[in-house]
Amino acid sequence: MKKIFYCVSVLFVLFVSAEGAFGYLGKSIRIMGFGDELAGVIQDEYTDIYRNPAYLSFVERVKVFGQYNLYQHSELKIAEDFRNEEAGLAGIVLCLPKYGNLALIGELKPSTTKDGSTKASRSDYINYYTLDSSSVKRFSKETIQNFKVIYGFKLSPSLRLGVDFVYLKNYDDGDSNKTIVTHQKRYSEDLMHYSKDDNMDNYSNSPDAQRGTFGLVFTPGQRTSLDFALYYEKLEYTKRTSSNRVSENISVGIDTTLRKNFFWDTSRAPIKNRALGLDINFKYHFPQKTILAVLLGGRYQKNELSSLSQNKDSTYSSLNFVNTGNAKTSLEHNDRILNFSIGIGAEKDFSSSIKIGVALKGYWDREELDRFEWQKSSGISTQNDSVVGSTSYFAENRVKKTTNSYKLTFPIGTEVVLHKMIKARLGGELSVKRTETETGYSTSSQGSYSQGFGLSYDERIFLDVYLEDALTPIGNWMAKIEYRF
Repeated sequence: MKKIFYCVSVLFVLFVSAEGAFGYLGKSIRIMGFGDELAGVIQDEYTDIYRNPAYLSFVERVKVFGQYNLYQHSELKIAEDFRNEEAGLAGIVLCLPKYGNLALIGELKPSTTKDGSTKASRSDYINYYTLDSSSVKRFSKETIQNFKVIYGFKLSPSLRLGVDFVYLKNYDDGDSNKTIVTHQKRYSEDLMHYSKDDNMDNYSNSPDAQRGTFGLVFTPGQRTSLDFALYYEKLEYTKRTSSNRVSENISVGIDTTLRKNFFWDTSRAPIKNRALGLDINFKYHFPQKTILAVLLGGRYQKNELSSLSQNKDSTYSSLNFVNTGNAKTSLEHNDRILNFSIGIGAEKDFSSSIKIGVALKGYWDREELDRFEWQKSSGISTQNDSVVGSTSYFAENRVKKTTNSYKLTFPIGTEVVLHKMIKARLGGELSVKRTETETGYSTSSQGSYSQGFGLSYDERIFLDVYLEDALTPIGNWMAKIEYRF
């Protein structure tokens, strides 16, 4: 009965008040309190399983967890632009005797918005009045679906393996329709001026990404461990936009004139990115409760983009005047990116109450840019079927350049046990980087800090909190709650 009460209570808190945790989809709330750059240096269950699925085989209890992400996080480097803030997540870890461990995680963000409004106004003057009216309709769908499965298995006392697969889909679609009628002036019930503007916009941006990881953890002795994580990422989608606009203008005077304008614009950009990477982590346990960690990483990424946008603009007048224009722009990107990282760090327990982590990490990014762009446009003006003017334009630009960017980080963090149930965490980081782009380079340095705390009860209920900047408001808090059976 006591266990049932625990489960019901925790599940209620889990899905009602928990805010922002990354259950195996990112670095843990605990590591964020130490500082992100100490991932792989500080031993941490959630972060280690995120880095290497083979660590799931070390889990010995069934777990359920839930979260609500107030902030954006990104598991896949190849899909950093996925907007998954305000997404709900639930997960479960199953321990299967003799068959390994299995974790299932799902993250969802349903968000559909419909908006429609109309308005009208009238202004009265001595000899005339004006009528203004407008109507707006908007629709947007911004959702995310993120599913991950992890499997870890113990092959022998010294060798464990694991695999995981992530499927990530982001729907970002919408349209808007705006109709505006302005300056409808009447005098003695005669129309003096009338104008109308109809506009329709549509966009579709729904990336589809996958990642698969194969991991090994090798522990040849009690003091040494070595883990490898080989992963492959893929991102592929087509970004589309379109716009259509029709405007009409009538002026009544000595010569009544009618003027109409038609404009349409469309773009289509297929995007295909691929990445292959390997992360290596070596740890040595010294007798004085000190762990030395050496981290190595390499990644190769290929980004391909083929974009074509075009528009047409036509203006007609009752005075037999016609003006038309056409324009096209094409982009071709075929970039290669090579990343290397190396780091060394240590985790030290000075007592049962104080833990400190420190590291030095370096990054090198080498980008081979291969980009080509061309633009062309033309226009023609006619009066009474006679050409009165014409224009044409063409330009192209190719960029082939290799850029190199570097970064050094010096993170340090501590965890202090204030009470057997309460832990406080504080971290700081200094980073120095030199960034080179297509147009130049810049050098900068930056310092930051992190903070958080953890609560536990009866070795079953655990709460971790990370604070973004100040203690208040409550919107700066990110928290994770977990129940262990």
